Amino acid sequence: MNIVHWISRRRQSGAAAVELALLMPLLMVPVIYLAYIGTLLYHYTVVHKAAQDAARYMSSITVEEIRSQQFAPAAANIAKTIARTEVAELMQHEGAPTVEVFCGVPRECIGIRNGPLPDTVFVRVEVYLRDPFLGQIDTGIWGMLISASVEMPYVGYK
Repeated sequence: MNIVHWISRRRQSGAAAVELALLMPLLMVPVIYLAYIGTLLYHYTVVHKAAQDAARYMSSITVEEIRSQQFAPAAANIAKTIARTEVAELMQHEGAPTVEVFCGVPRECIGIRNGPLPDTVFVRVEVYLRDPFLGQIDTGIWGMLISASVEMPYVGYK
């Protein structure tokens, strides 16, 4: 091996490190955005499942419970607790999720003394996702809103 070949080889060994150092920020931007989209999809999946489970609970309460002014709000609170418990893992550093429960689309669950039973129950869960990647993605002051709404038919067990 001659000295000229050895010197040129030695100069080339640092070139790859310099190229990597220059290109690394450009390569990390797409990776950060892909990871954020994955995080966003995971959060939506958890929020939707929480809304679905709360709606499933509300759709299966008995007719006596949904007609009672005492038990209907208690059942709605249990549904809210179900949803909040399921999204609690996501919300470790965020605010509390918003959970709304309706017995029939326009009605709160406060008991239906007279009249027809609701055809459906409706649950909406909303959370805010903040940027988990060092503030590189602008999600606004509160974060990006993730909202899931589920409407299920009320089966009304007797």
